[in-house]
Amino acid sequence: MGKTHSTDTPLVPVYRARDLTDLMVRRSLLEAAGIKCHVRGDKIQGIFSAGTGGMFSSQPPLEILVCEEDREEAVEIITDSLAKS
Repeated sequence: MGKTHSTDTPLVPVYRARDLTDLMVRRSLLEAAGIKCHVRGDKIQGIFSAGTGGMFSSQPPLEILVCEEDREEAVEIITDSLAKS
């Protein structure tokens, strides 16, 4: 079961993913640890990349955000996962 946080807890970015696959892997690790994640840029990137044939060279970043109080644990989990890959 995930942690509970106040609805006014600030969200902070903890990871900028290379692509959607990278984003989903890191997000699943955080969620498995009970850290609720929010994603910024996944829907926008889908719009920019779908059927464009490379028309857009600059896509918005894919970021994972967590509640500020989960930041340290989230960064540690992501750092450990990157060291193992």
